[in-house]
Amino acid sequence: MLLNARSAPPGHDPETDGDMKARWAKVNVVVRSGPSRDARPVTVLRRGQKIEVNSAMLRDGWYQVMRNGKVLGFVGAHLFTTQSSPPKKS
Repeated sequence: MLLNARSAPPGHDPETDGDMKARWAKVNVVVRSGPSRDARPVTVLRRGQKIEVNSAMLRDGWYQVMRNGKVLGFVGAHLFTTQSSPPKKS
């Protein structure tokens, strides 16, 4: 079942349910409307930017992400770190 930024499974409220965790972008990241590289781009998160991820909504390597309590869309989980300072570029 694919989810998009505007829908959720019945009985699920992504703004209040799940395990919200802080993550920081390792690189500039395109937020997409669904958990796919083919999904429409919604916005871009800059390297080092903090975002809330719903770890309960991890689907096929994609996190559902939120900012200020609102669902933004989906990002590849591998593009984020649990550390507030992303590694320096070489």
